[in-house]
Amino acid sequence: MSDRTSPDTDGAIPDVRITLTSDEEANERPLSEERGRRLLNILSVAFVAIGAVLLLVAAWTAVDEVQFAARADTADGLVVSLRRDTSGGTAPTFRFTTRDGRMIVAETSLFTNPPAWRVGERATLRYDPAQPDHASPDTFMSRWFVPLLLGSLGTFTLVILAVLRRLLRA
Repeated sequence: MSDRTSPDTDGAIPDVRITLTSDEEANERPLSEERGRRLLNILSVAFVAIGAVLLLVAAWTAVDEVQFAARADTADGLVVSLRRDTSGGTAPTFRFTTRDGRMIVAETSLFTNPPAWRVGERATLRYDPAQPDHASPDTFMSRWFVPLLLGSLGTFTLVILAVLRRLLRA
């Protein structure tokens, strides 16, 4: 005896219809939608990681700035030259005298375009007494540019992620 279904009398195989229950319908998604959700989850993890790293580095640089300010000495400096980078930005080189009387020439690393300084201009500088050649102008931008930039980028990354997730869920 055979378990096979016998064909209809005209030799055709009968139609087989499968009806999904409501639970199965709710769980059935097209393959492209499933891939989209998987991609969204991967991007979400990446955005959270990037945003978190940016915020952590921003916090670290802010703490470093506060610690530097606590140990730094100040001196009146004179811009003796301007250095140019390949994109046309300039950074000043300062000359100043430390508290203990040493004459120091220090190159700063913050390039600006247009130039923020002119040769012959005076500025208050902050420097670490243990490393006076690492002096920087005592300005808001030289102190807080990096922490603010990184913190803003980290926050922006997390806000964009939240907005995208909300839009894609709607």
